[in-house]
Amino acid sequence: MDELTKSLSILTSTIQGLSAKVDSLLPLTSEVPAISKNIDSINEVLKKKDERITALEEENRSLKGKVLDLEARSRRMNIKFFNFKEENRETNHSIEEKIIIACKSAKITCVTSQSIEVAHRLGKFSANMKFPRPIIVRFSSYKTRQEVWDKFK
Repeated sequence: MDELTKSLSILTSTIQGLSAKVDSLLPLTSEVPAISKNIDSINEVLKKKDERITALEEENRSLKGKVLDLEARSRRMNIKFFNFKEENRETNHSIEEKIIIACKSAKITCVTSQSIEVAHRLGKFSANMKFPRPIIVRFSSYKTRQEVWDKFK
């Protein structure tokens, strides 16, 4: 019987300990609905943000495509020339003059300083280069560009 009393005493103290813990948790149960409501509102905000991110990603993809298209269309007005002797302290104007002289010697009379928007060398100058840097020329009209291209290709 002594053992039963001992076991009963242990069980009673365990129940009292658990009861105290339950009593300390009871005030927290009233906060659960508010916390649940906050979680729901946060989930709603996250859902809206995800939708916005998805829309922005799609718009970004579309804009990248448009930029690539515009860049490709812009480059259609350009021609890259190779093997033009490179001088020290060349200016864009002197490069433009080289292109005009080369076009005139090839019997292309439509190339003037007005038909060239810009002409410049590509890359950085280095005295150790084996070959002169290429020249890129942007023509003001596609028709002029195409006539030059047809002659020099």
